Amino acid sequence: MKKRLQILIGVGAVLVISIFIYWDNQTGHKFVGSLSLEPTYEGHTFTYWMHQWGDYPWGGAGNVETTVALQSMGPKAAPYLVQWIKIPPTEGLNFNFPEYALKGFEVLGPVAKPAVPGLIKIIGLNRDYPERALLCIGRDAVPPLADKLLETLSDTNNPFYQGAIRTEVRKSSGYFIRGRILSVFDRMGTNAEAALPALVITASTNLPPFRDGLYDENPYMTLAVVGKNHPEIVVPVLLKKFATSENDRSDIVRAMAFFGTNQADAFLPVLVASLSENKTNDWSRFEIGEALTVMGHTQPDRLVPVFLAAMTNQNNFEQIRCAMAGYLAKVGHDQPDVVLPALMTAYTNASLYGRSSIAGALATFGKQAGCVVPLLLTDCQREIKPHNDNGWRIQLAIAAKTIAPENHETLAPLFKDLESPAMFVRQQTISALGRLGTNGLDAVPALLNCLSNANTQTRIDATEALNNIGVTSDAFTMALGENLSCPNSFMAGDAESTLGKLAMNSKLAFVTLIKKGVCGGIGRDESQQARWALVNISRADPKFMLECLDDSDADVRLGALMVFYDLERGVPQSIPKLREMAANDPDAGVRRQATNVLQLQLQ
Repeated sequence: MKKRLQILIGVGAVLVISIFIYWDNQTGHKFVGSLSLEPTYEGHTFTYWMHQWGDYPWGGAGNVETTVALQSMGPKAAPYLVQWIKIPPTEGLNFNFPEYALKGFEVLGPVAKPAVPGLIKIIGLNRDYPERALLCIGRDAVPPLADKLLETLSDTNNPFYQGAIRTEVRKSSGYFIRGRILSVFDRMGTNAEAALPALVITASTNLPPFRDGLYDENPYMTLAVVGKNHPEIVVPVLLKKFATSENDRSDIVRAMAFFGTNQADAFLPVLVASLSENKTNDWSRFEIGEALTVMGHTQPDRLVPVFLAAMTNQNNFEQIRCAMAGYLAKVGHDQPDVVLPALMTAYTNASLYGRSSIAGALATFGKQAGCVVPLLLTDCQREIKPHNDNGWRIQLAIAAKTIAPENHETLAPLFKDLESPAMFVRQQTISALGRLGTNGLDAVPALLNCLSNANTQTRIDATEALNNIGVTSDAFTMALGENLSCPNSFMAGDAESTLGKLAMNSKLAFVTLIKKGVCGGIGRDESQQARWALVNISRADPKFMLECLDDSDADVRLGALMVFYDLERGVPQSIPKLREMAANDPDAGVRRQATNVLQLQLQ
């Protein structure tokens, strides 16, 4: 009986100590800190200090103290940071465990090296938190990551599985883990040079790069980024792989382009030859064309004939020929006598959609391409299906405007699209006109009409476009005043914000904000925003506010006094006017408000 009692007492003691340790880990109470298995600082546990980051604003005292605590704990904190970073963020929970763990890794940096094996085991399993932690540790994480990278090459199984609803990626697959490791090396850049041997092996395998739309890997680009300072290692690998691969050529070409003109002598001959090879697929032709413009833009004599041939090769799809026209315009910009006639011929031989693409290439030559403007404007008048897509017309009209900015008719073909019943067409057109900036001044009257469109979103889009063009006219201000009274809060807020900017330099906008905003019976939030916008403007310069005290409209005088009341600034020159208004203004409400403002000014 005595022996059984001793056993029970022993078990109970262990339970009590375990409960105290757990409680201490959760709260960090000082008097049991010595019982905890966690590292401690000033009697408080790791968990206690980490929670200080949750209890204080970023940059507050708790942040600084926790930083000191973690630095004192050093490598001992690393395993606990790994445990925290594994915990998925919980929606609705203010404390984000992996986010604070990552902050801990940022504090420790290379000191957290003991965490590397644990982080590699969970790489890719909790968003990208483990990868970001490895980045904080830096170069010490590279060798074990390189070993893991080589280990993933042995997994050739399908990286996807059919889930309950859709096909999903297996996050334990070698393909997925390899992609995550490559992303770490990408971000490390040349700091990951210790991984070059493993990256060479990875890039030389016959395994297809992993694709899932979210974590697309490009081992060739990673090799180029990490081996930027070692072209003698990287260039031969890329050339050999390019010669033996057909499916990966786009990825390889992007890696080649990363070196720019530095390795042009090695890459250009191969890329030029491949542009016309049958085994080069269409997508690779796009990539090769782009790479050639990056590497060989200083060698137009070499590349202009290449792009001319590709642009006129009828075996290429029209989309490819149009792309080649764009590349031709880039590399041959200093050879307009050769390039412009070729582009004109390509334009006239293309479909309407093809013409809209080539028009952009022609526009890069500006006035030198002036002879094409009449043809562009004629093509703008054409109607094609589908009726809800006018992107081709936008490209043609903007190209014409770019070539001939002094021609006031170039944007006219777009104005009828501003009245289209299809909202998508209106949005596309308004956005395109806004992107023109001051070159879109010809479109201002048509855009002003859009401010009274029955569709609220169209009015909001037009407001943004007019702002981008730089319009400050009275007509714009008055239309915004009407929209400030709109029952749609988004429209009203948009109008209030724009008027607030205009009111810094426009008395009409200032008065409009008073009449339609402060005194206009609009929504409470919009009215308050309008009032504070006027207060801030008047604090910087009370000129408009003081002028409004003489306005013939009682609402304007009253609104100006309401702004004055919140000004928190003495304006001595206003005292005589306030006394006169308090005594003699014909409006009783104005007299009362003037009396209140006068009292504040006399204090």
